[in-house]
Amino acid sequence: MQRLHYVTLATKPHPNFDILLKLSGKLGLQPKVLGMSDMRMQSWGEAFGIKIEYIIQACSQLNERDILLYTDAYDIIPIAREKEILDAFLLFDADLVFGAEKACHPRQDLRGDFDRIHPNPKNPHRYLNAGFSIGYVGAYKRFVEMKAFHDKDDDQGYWAETFVRHHNTKGTFSTHAIRLDLNSTLVMNLFDARDDVTFTGGRYIRLSTGTKPCFLHLNGGAYDFDQFAAPLIKRHSSEEKVNRLRRFIHGSGPDDEQATKPLIVAMTVAALLVILLMIVALW
Repeated sequence: MQRLHYVTLATKPHPNFDILLKLSGKLGLQPKVLGMSDMRMQSWGEAFGIKIEYIIQACSQLNERDILLYTDAYDIIPIAREKEILDAFLLFDADLVFGAEKACHPRQDLRGDFDRIHPNPKNPHRYLNAGFSIGYVGAYKRFVEMKAFHDKDDDQGYWAETFVRHHNTKGTFSTHAIRLDLNSTLVMNLFDARDDVTFTGGRYIRLSTGTKPCFLHLNGGAYDFDQFAAPLIKRHSSEEKVNRLRRFIHGSGPDDEQATKPLIVAMTVAALLVILLMIVALW
């Protein structure tokens, strides 16, 4: 059975990061937080190359066939549980998968290459976004061994060039070396795409593909993070209330016993009072 290791890079506290951790916990995901207080990257746009550094550090402690999930920390909303994420990844039959978006940034010089690789005019999500990636630990290592990186590099530009060079390469662990999530089954990048997503039935859906992404990436800054997170927080809150009621009715463990003990005591006292009043009335 493949193991999923979730890591995220957060160099300082932020309310959006708190929401990421809260929702991850509700879904049973346990992201390992990297880079807290790293002074090299305290402002947006600075030293994005350290993202690659931290990913490789995380990989160094893992088995090559384990699966590493990386997301940014301040603009990511998790939606799905581990099994759904793993199942979606494995369907790509690829060593490494990145999210896809509508903007070719920052490597405008590679736009023509991406357009040639994915020429479908009906799907503008064809350019690599590095705010989300998932793949075999050994694949991350091998790609980085092929091309050196520096702190001041832009990680998205680095991975975009890697994709263009190796999109036709056979993978070490899969059929393909590297692929993009064109239809947003793993992640939907919302830059210039807010009108292509809706929330229904407890999930966000990409309207143009009908897919249910496992994560939302609110990249580009043109969004209200709280607005997109609120329906999911509400959904989890409702599920917890239903689960508490079910546990109270059926009883399923010591935690539930502790939670319902005050209510049981109150009901017992009330019943005894009724009996006492009945006895007094008979006298």
